[in-house]
Amino acid sequence: MRLPSGAELVGMLPQHEFRDLLARARAFVSAAEWEDFGIAPLEALDRGAALVCAPAGGPYPALALARSLAPEFVAADRGPGSLARALEAAWAAPDDRMAAYRAAARGELGPYRPEASVARIAAEVLPALLGE
Repeated sequence: MRLPSGAELVGMLPQHEFRDLLARARAFVSAAEWEDFGIAPLEALDRGAALVCAPAGGPYPALALARSLAPEFVAADRGPGSLARALEAAWAAPDDRMAAYRAAARGELGPYRPEASVARIAAEVLPALLGE
């Protein structure tokens, strides 16, 4: 598969540059073998990029979100052909479909936002640590 016109591959970036790039990206590709949590894929969804991914070990909540939002953007396996088909599906999706995808993704991200995490830690983790 050749990269479509306008596709850009980047390496490691400072956080602010990474987030700015995600806000302009049509898709974010993640094919990690293991995702401890998957902050980058969640950030991609939050900033409007389609999450094109493959199954991975680990808690990886973004994978379940991706499957519910657009299963055609999720590769059946980590093989290059499967991932390429998922990327092609995201690249070919009509703009109105992508707008609906972005809105749905933002709606599903509530439990992963910092304020929700802090509230969950206060309600569940701290009492367990303090023996309450």
